[in-house]
Amino acid sequence: MSLPPGVAPYKTTPRFGVDTVPRGLLKDHSLKAGTWGLIQVHSGRLRYFLAGELKPSAEVGAGESWVVPPETLHFVELTPDAAFSIVFHR
Repeated sequence: MSLPPGVAPYKTTPRFGVDTVPRGLLKDHSLKAGTWGLIQVHSGRLRYFLAGELKPSAEVGAGESWVVPPETLHFVELTPDAAFSIVFHR
């Protein structure tokens, strides 16, 4: 999946790791209507799950990105060496 045409970045989070990731990202949550997220993995691996799923929808490694659509319940899991940031678009 890619970002839709016409959206622009408006905010970037700091880099998060296993010790700094906001706990809300590790449980079911969603982005508000009209907001897209672009997860950028800087090191390690991040697993992206849709809410209620037992298998990840994606496993994203260092140098890779994953698009999160608005209003989609999801959560992430990190490997111990993972570092990532999120660029929000609208």
